[in-house]
Amino acid sequence: MASLIIGVVWSLWHLSLFYIAGTNYHEHQLLFFTSMITITSSCFIFTYIYIKTNQNLFTAVLFHWAYTFFLDAAHSGIVRTDLFNALQFVPALLIGLVFSFLLHGIKRSASNDEYKTRLEETKKLHI
Repeated sequence: MASLIIGVVWSLWHLSLFYIAGTNYHEHQLLFFTSMITITSSCFIFTYIYIKTNQNLFTAVLFHWAYTFFLDAAHSGIVRTDLFNALQFVPALLIGLVFSFLLHGIKRSASNDEYKTRLEETKKLHI
């Protein structure tokens, strides 16, 4: 849930880029809604990386930089149509959904481990 909230706030953070000449958002006339979905979906990826690297923020920041750099490089040579702008969020959405399920699994396994630990402590007290 935190990834979703951060993703929406992060999308709003990028809103000004739609009005600044020289940015990809402005130059390619991207749609805010599709960008919002892309940014929010990528937030699940960054959260997963952050958790899996023992909460190493540098790794998530480095991945964000690489993600942005390669996304800009890939999109720079593409002739953008309205259909492309409207559907560009689909791959990010699908990948974000995969990572949201992975995060859900991490949360579930963490709560199961916590449950097992408490159960063992309770058994020790009763013995």
